[in-house]
Amino acid sequence: MTQYVELKAVDPAVDYFPISGWEITDLGLTSKSETSNKNLQVTAIIDLGEGKTAKATAKVQIQEVMFGGSMGRKFINVVDHSEQLTATTTQGENLITNYVKGTVQTDQRLQISYNGYLESTEYEHQFFQGTGFIQAL
Repeated sequence: MTQYVELKAVDPAVDYFPISGWEITDLGLTSKSETSNKNLQVTAIIDLGEGKTAKATAKVQIQEVMFGGSMGRKFINVVDHSEQLTATTTQGENLITNYVKGTVQTDQRLQISYNGYLESTEYEHQFFQGTGFIQAL
């Protein structure tokens, strides 16, 4: 399993919910002919409080390369239209996704931005938004 660390560099805003953790799933090689390129599913876990969580997910292509005597990884690109936002909530709430975007900022840094809201009744909405970064090692 590839290791990653979170970088924190976002100013809090109203209704800002920070990323509380990350999940990385190795989806395997991109093709049999490209033995060094892999697809990963990178998921930012967002704690919305009261036992509710949301997950902002993007699929990203990485390349494994040698740096001196050690193996390194670099981000190549986000798989087109792969981003999604899901939520684990209490009964009777719907998740409305306004925006989820995965962006490769550099070959070592991936950004996931998100916003949406939970709709429990016609008049009650819990809005949330944020941005998180993850760095390839």
